[in-house]
Amino acid sequence: MMRLGMLTGILCVGLGQIYAGDAAPAWEALNLPEAAAGKALLGVWFLPDGKHGWIVGEKGLCLATADGGTTWAEQKTGSGATLRDVRFLDEKRGWAVGEGDPAGPQPRGHVVMMPGMQMKSATCLTTEDGGATWTNHWVPSNFQIWCVEPAAVPAVQIGNSGGEQHLDGDNFRSADGGKTFRSERVFRAVFDVRRVDGDKWALVGSPVSVGFMPTPTSPLYTNRGCRALFSADGGKSWQISKGTETLKGRACLRRMAFKAGQPLIAVGDKGAVATSADAGQTWKTVEAPLKQDLRGAAYAGGEGGACLAVGRKGAVLFSPDAGATWKAVPFEGEADLFAVAACGSDFVAVSGAGVALKLAAAKLP
Repeated sequence: MMRLGMLTGILCVGLGQIYAGDAAPAWEALNLPEAAAGKALLGVWFLPDGKHGWIVGEKGLCLATADGGTTWAEQKTGSGATLRDVRFLDEKRGWAVGEGDPAGPQPRGHVVMMPGMQMKSATCLTTEDGGATWTNHWVPSNFQIWCVEPAAVPAVQIGNSGGEQHLDGDNFRSADGGKTFRSERVFRAVFDVRRVDGDKWALVGSPVSVGFMPTPTSPLYTNRGCRALFSADGGKSWQISKGTETLKGRACLRRMAFKAGQPLIAVGDKGAVATSADAGQTWKTVEAPLKQDLRGAAYAGGEGGACLAVGRKGAVLFSPDAGATWKAVPFEGEADLFAVAACGSDFVAVSGAGVALKLAAAKLP
């Protein structure tokens, strides 16, 4: 029996039951290929069937499963990028995004010269065969690419950030499935973007923290405290959402949980949680029982509003009621959990230690 606190120093672990305390729900460490050893896993996605899933991470890593996470195989992306997000529409069509590929050309668009930021174009990978082969499309920016939303393909949108010391960014929109992109200044880092319903879209990110000369007059800039925007025209233009200005300091909203018929849930820094019942136009902040930085959230599959949020230093929160109330889920150790996805009636979370974990939703309090 292995304790979860040991995971921080483990590069790759075998299948087994891992417990976070005697009365806590059991986490199962998934048996990943050797290719995952030592690499931060940053994104995870499952189809509604609960069988087909993908994990992405450092150095172009992509792993795939067709049996709900029991077995995984590496998919060769041909990329050296840090891949931060992956989403599939079905078993064949998928997208993965990131930045930092050493083979990338010099970016032609919006760039930032900060420590750790390479002068290389960012990456959007596409596949039409379930990940057996990937095609690389360069994004004209060296910013970090945090999210991709292909739900309205051929319209695809991605969001970026200039890094933690330069919380500025753009919304990039593609009309050809992710082959080419044009950017729209939104004056804040964009960490997640979602198509909610038809032409209704929502995005979340940072407050405005970068100054410009001359000072922009756009409401997207002058409403500096807002961490969320909404669109009523398919993401062609964006407007200020209400309700996230109350978050303190530089706290960012990092990820949204989306499920048809349920409120949007956004999670972020210092335990920030907010919900929206109107496709992101207005948000209500919710008090959470943990103050660690949250990095991922996902609704459980099936009916109902059960939702799991994960984050740094072993932060795990569970909501049985679509984000209205939250309970802390014990998690021994301080492993950084960067993303979570519903896997049928279970959840799969990925960590910075090259480890993926599975948790049965039925065992949550």
